[in-house]
Amino acid sequence: MKNKKPVFILLVMIILDFVGFSLIFPLVPDLLIFYYTHPVYTLDVWILNIVKNIQEQISVYKIENIVLLMGTMMGSLYSLLQFFFSPFWGKLSDKIGRKEILVLTNLGIGLSYLVWFFSYSFIFFLISRILNGIMAGNLGVITAYLSDISDEKNRTHTMGLMGMSIGLGFIFGPILGGIFYFLGKLILNHFIELQNFLHPFFLCSLVSFILSMLSVFLAIFFLEKTKKTEVKKYNISFLSMDQNIKKIAILNFFYMLVFTSFEFTFTFFVKFKFLLNPTQIGFVFFYLGFFVALFQGVIPKVFAKKITEIQMIRWGTVFVSFSFLFIIITNYIYVSLICLLPLALGNSLVQPAVYSYSSKIAENQKGYILSFLRSMGSFARAISPLSGGALYWYFGYKITYILFFFICILIFFMSLNLKKSKEIQVFS
Repeated sequence: MKNKKPVFILLVMIILDFVGFSLIFPLVPDLLIFYYTHPVYTLDVWILNIVKNIQEQISVYKIENIVLLMGTMMGSLYSLLQFFFSPFWGKLSDKIGRKEILVLTNLGIGLSYLVWFFSYSFIFFLISRILNGIMAGNLGVITAYLSDISDEKNRTHTMGLMGMSIGLGFIFGPILGGIFYFLGKLILNHFIELQNFLHPFFLCSLVSFILSMLSVFLAIFFLEKTKKTEVKKYNISFLSMDQNIKKIAILNFFYMLVFTSFEFTFTFFVKFKFLLNPTQIGFVFFYLGFFVALFQGVIPKVFAKKITEIQMIRWGTVFVSFSFLFIIITNYIYVSLICLLPLALGNSLVQPAVYSYSSKIAENQKGYILSFLRSMGSFARAISPLSGGALYWYFGYKITYILFFFICILIFFMSLNLKKSKEIQVFS
């Protein structure tokens, strides 16, 4: 490791960002119900018309289904914006420096939370999510920064620590979101006059804003300026990339599509198969997030000493694929929880290996390449609620998870064609 201090600061920034980002997760159903039914903070007429037209097409009339539909649309919009803007921020960080872009993007994310704080109507809340999606290119830039300051020996371990930090953010964010929502409602119930200009989620938005400003503070005062990369005048586009870069990007896309589709559908799986309530489901995801974070912090360092990144991708997809089969055949929730462990283990191998491998072949285009990979992951997240949800409701969880199994096998065979990183020229 070239310098441990900036690595620590960057990992803390990731945790802060993902805690702030995931605070909203447990709030989404109540938040959308609030905007949909509140006599003052109503949805705009054009949004209502869109929702009603979709209801007529797919025959969903219950408010729970309407909320699910709107939540899916919101999640897809956010991820699509990440898909389009993340490469832009990464490419810009190659030109003017990582630190400057991290400050700028975190300021923009903080502004989006501030808009949420003042969102008395759904349209303003929607604007806040759009702004958040546009500015959420900081993770790709942090990935490039970590790659810059890590030597080849420790790069896979560093990417694993990054995955662990993301996992920690997802562990504590939803729990804190529920706590601050509860405290916010207590404040509004005690000071009734505040209800005239504060919504029940004001405390959550305020905490997310503070966390973003703390990230800005850390970036300004504790991160060193990176050297501006002398960017060669490549025709930087997906079509101009080496075939092997395209392969790893497509492989990562399909992997993220499967993994995020599973994340989306697993809530319904445990809800309807084991009749869990929301609190119990929250603990299930806490359990999964804990092991994902634990494995991300430990497993890549152990495996990186013994096998290559390509081999880690292969082993990881095998673990994930068989986890889907194990989940299908069990009829007990505790056995299902045990079946999640291979999935957490496999993910802790695949994701760090993909980004470590890509960073080694990215030369002086790390910001663009790694942000491009992140954006492909965001695109997968954008369509996974739609594709995963459609499969789940039309065919049931068994056929859906069997299909996920075969896609993982396809990913395994795709990895067989990857070349060693030293054999590749990034752009043609």
